[in-house]
Amino acid sequence: MTIDSAIPLPNSAEHEQRAHTFDVQTSRMDDVLVIDDDYENRAVIVELLTDAGYAVRASPDAETGMRTIIESPPALLLLDIQLPGAHGDALVRMLSTTDYTFPIVLITALQLTAELLKAMGGVAYVAKPFHIDELLACVARYVQPQHARAAGSDELGEHSSG
Repeated sequence: MTIDSAIPLPNSAEHEQRAHTFDVQTSRMDDVLVIDDDYENRAVIVELLTDAGYAVRASPDAETGMRTIIESPPALLLLDIQLPGAHGDALVRMLSTTDYTFPIVLITALQLTAELLKAMGGVAYVAKPFHIDELLACVARYVQPQHARAAGSDELGEHSSG
C-alpha cells in the first residue's frame, strides 16, 4: 500500500494492519465525519446535523481526520477538498487504497463536473457557500438520522402486523 507522505500517521505499521478493516457496520449508521479546516463551517455543519438527529464528529485537517477514520469509520464523510497541507483529494486517494465502504461527499467552492467528482472519489458534492436544505438533503441521501430509522422501524412493524 502506498501512503501519501503528506498525511502523516502516528504509526504506519498500525495503519497497515487496520487500513483494510474499515467496516461501516462497526460504527453507528448515522455517524457523519466532517473534515473542514474552517472553524465556522465545521461548527455550523456539526450543529445542523446534530439538530437533525445525526451523530457527528469533526476534524480540522486530513491528518486528524484519517486518524479518526482508522479508529472508527463513519457512515458518511463530508470532506472539504481544499484543506491546508494535505488536501482532501490526498485523503481520498489514500482511502481508495483501502477497503473503506462509506460514501464521501465533497464540500467545495469549486464547480465540479460529474467526471471530476468521480475522479476525486466523491459520490456527491455540496457547493460553498452551502444552503442548509441542500446540505441536509445530500446527507439524507446516504445516511438516516437515528430518529428517522426508529420511526421507519415502527412503521414497518405496524404494516407487517396488520
